[in-house]
Amino acid sequence: MIQNDIKNNFLVNIGCIPVLEPMKLQLPISPTLKNLTQNLPSEEKAVNELKFLSNKRGRKKKALDTKDDNTDESSYKNGKEGKVHNKFSNDNVKRRLKAFYHKYIISLLNNLMKTLLNQTNIKFVKINSKITKDITIEYNRSLLNKKIKDIIIDISNKYVDRDNNKKCLQFIEKQEDNKEIIKILNMTYEELYTDYYLKSNKNDTKENSFEEHKEILLKKCGQIYLDKYIENSEKLIDFFTSGKNRKSRKKLISEVFEIHLDNDSKISGLNNEVTYSDDVENYFIKKNMVSTCSQTDIYDINTKLISFA
Repeated sequence: MIQNDIKNNFLVNIGCIPVLEPMKLQLPISPTLKNLTQNLPSEEKAVNELKFLSNKRGRKKKALDTKDDNTDESSYKNGKEGKVHNKFSNDNVKRRLKAFYHKYIISLLNNLMKTLLNQTNIKFVKINSKITKDITIEYNRSLLNKKIKDIIIDISNKYVDRDNNKKCLQFIEKQEDNKEIIKILNMTYEELYTDYYLKSNKNDTKENSFEEHKEILLKKCGQIYLDKYIENSEKLIDFFTSGKNRKSRKKLISEVFEIHLDNDSKISGLNNEVTYSDDVENYFIKKNMVSTCSQTDIYDINTKLISFA
């Protein structure tokens, strides 16, 4: 009786119908029911199983890189083998490389302004960070062919005077002894990088030379990171010129086809064309395709009702 009470209490707690006592039913217990009651888990085991079922399932999140700039060799190996996205990742190294290069550009121009034109009242300011952070092949392939004077006019958003660098360019144009600095301004992003920045040292500029940047990284991040930085610096141009354009998964999903409709618009057909109600205007279809990124099986798509919010 005590054992049956324990079983009934356990079944009630987990939402099941309790097993009635055989004496009350006055019926023999079938072998199946007998095996079921005998194989009931203990209360402790049942609690553990319920805890297991309540745990979150699915792909675990990647570990965040909590290391500082003094990351050692072991963290680099973890980043490489464990696929942890950290400062050793090539995309982050390229962003830092571009950031240092942009600092060099501004320092070089200001240094020439001071030595050649004896001008210290106005100075070039930082380039917009969106240019620095964007390392996509398509964007940077175009950037490589742009002239420096066309790039530096897009300044950082933290400056109130949005025309600061334009004013500097106008000032330079009015000066007589401006050939050397004009030469720099008319060089392309790629030319200045390969012919000047990678060859720059402390004798060329007081600060922000390639040599100085390597010394900073060696002291701050270590030899392994410096080797990674140098490797990326040597292959940067080739990476952007010969690399293949790559779309993120977000774009593949969101740009499959872009349709803007109001609540009353209707769609019929998906194979070749999409028709709208007569009162819908100024809407368009960017792409007419189905994304292959979705893991949902698609079948009989013509018979399905598709609605757009």
